Amino acid sequence: MVDQLDKSTREQLLNRLREGYFKASKRQKTEAVQTLMRLGGYARKSAIRALNKPLSSLPAPPSRRNRHSKYECVMPEIRAIWRASNFLCGFRLKAAIPLFLEHMVQSGELNPDARSRRLLLSVSDATLDRLLSSDRNRLRFHGRCTTRPGSLLYPQIPVKTFSEWSDALPGCIAVDWVAFCGGDDSGEYISVLSMVDIATAWVIYAPFMGRSDRHFTQALQDAFEDLPFPVVALHADNDTTFINNHALHFCKARSISMTRTRPYKPNDNCRVEQKNWDVLRRYLGYSRYDTPAHLALLVRILPLVALYQNLFQPSTRLLEKTRNGSKVHRTFLPPRTPLQQLCEHVSTSEDRSLELLRSYSGYSPGRLLQQIHSLIDELQNLPLGNILK
Repeated sequence: MVDQLDKSTREQLLNRLREGYFKASKRQKTEAVQTLMRLGGYARKSAIRALNKPLSSLPAPPSRRNRHSKYECVMPEIRAIWRASNFLCGFRLKAAIPLFLEHMVQSGELNPDARSRRLLLSVSDATLDRLLSSDRNRLRFHGRCTTRPGSLLYPQIPVKTFSEWSDALPGCIAVDWVAFCGGDDSGEYISVLSMVDIATAWVIYAPFMGRSDRHFTQALQDAFEDLPFPVVALHADNDTTFINNHALHFCKARSISMTRTRPYKPNDNCRVEQKNWDVLRRYLGYSRYDTPAHLALLVRILPLVALYQNLFQPSTRLLEKTRNGSKVHRTFLPPRTPLQQLCEHVSTSEDRSLELLRSYSGYSPGRLLQQIHSLIDELQNLPLGNILK
């Protein structure tokens, strides 16, 4: 019988039988229980428990999913800032909203009223993730490892692990390289030298053709000249591109200390490994770039990408990690952009901070990102060169 009654009908039946149930005689209560068992399909004890509940005369509260969020009126602004931030997670986007809002209002891309400003600045990171979950689900894109271990110079280059960089000063650079071979490592293709300052998360990228020592060291030298601080240390993995006499002599000639990771321990170089995916692969994918035209465009694209990352992409830093049994609790510092981290670092003077802020002012994150994507579209429309099989 229960299959023939829907939920609302059974509720109506219960309310009818509950009326006067508490004041009824024992015989009347027995008849009510039997009626509910016969018509509603209840077991005896279930029927008694249901009849002892109070009347459900009030309408059910509306479903939480049907409630309208107070942030719906600022969703266009949130989506615009999210796109301009290159789709940050809620935790980092929360820290980026004041920075992006200021630049996008100055450039005329946004014009929120006072109430919208208050809502944008008060929204939490969890709410941002929830509001943007459907948009994020519509966005979703692995490659081939071309690293070759080199062991002859291992004894001459000391090892440093992840934890030994906790007190690094600006100028301690983690370096790696990313191959854009499209899954086919035959012939020559473009590689990108990826560098991250360990203390401030400042990034810089240098593309070059092939893997020759001459091109590698020239890319290193050009990149070092573009950094706003002198390089004092270079930390690389065990690839032959870095572990060779050419690179070692390059560092010694410039009084740069060189360290390496442990073999098969990529987490020792985790800061640059993370940026390889978060920046280079997200922008350029896993396509093959192997012609001078590709290289010429990458030389234009990657400085803009580095500029956008350093000025407008807040990053988190681990403050401490504590273990309680099997659980690990991590505490992070508030997200800050690399420029903010550099200006706030104890080794940066106040005059130098003001000079850096003045030199990098005037950029719009939305327009900068639009310029990057325009050049990437041009890059992806170029034909490939001859791939050796």
